[in-house]
Amino acid sequence: MPPSESPIRVVQCPKCGSPVQGVSAGDIASCSYCGATLQVSAGASGHPVAKLANIEASTSYLARTEALKRLQRQLQERDEALDALRVSHRAKQNEAEAASKGMGGCYLWSGVLAVVAFLVDIYAGIGVAVVLILVLIGTASGKRKRAAALAQEADDIKEQGLAARAERDRLAQRIAQLEAGLDDLADQL
Repeated sequence: MPPSESPIRVVQCPKCGSPVQGVSAGDIASCSYCGATLQVSAGASGHPVAKLANIEASTSYLARTEALKRLQRQLQERDEALDALRVSHRAKQNEAEAASKGMGGCYLWSGVLAVVAFLVDIYAGIGVAVVLILVLIGTASGKRKRAAALAQEADDIKEQGLAARAERDRLAQRIAQLEAGLDDLADQL
């Protein structure tokens, strides 16, 4: 063989294992069997070695796909947590409303007892009325405090829900960006 001619080099396609002939370091070749685009470089021994030209894009695509799946699972978890917060908030609101109501029956029975006590003895009626008024004031005060505490708990749950909603929206935005990036990568592949 004359010294000006370089020998025909053969590399193995890393995708399908077929031989690719006539390549040298620095070439971009195409496998005639599977169609893979190969980037040929000089190996440690100086002989050409082929690697897939789009392997970096492929692994990036796979990594982003896995990240997308993970983010979608997180989004689903956030949605479930938001649903639970909504249910909890509604329950606390209902409990607060129920705690602030219900004094009508107390007033009615107190009035009946006071009238009966007045009919039996005026002094006993006055005593019963004073005691009932004090009991009603204490009960009403306790109910108001309980209703206020429950309303505060409902407000706290609402604030947690708003924060969770904002986090969920940021996660959804990140998913949309990742999906757009995946579309671009898919076009490159």
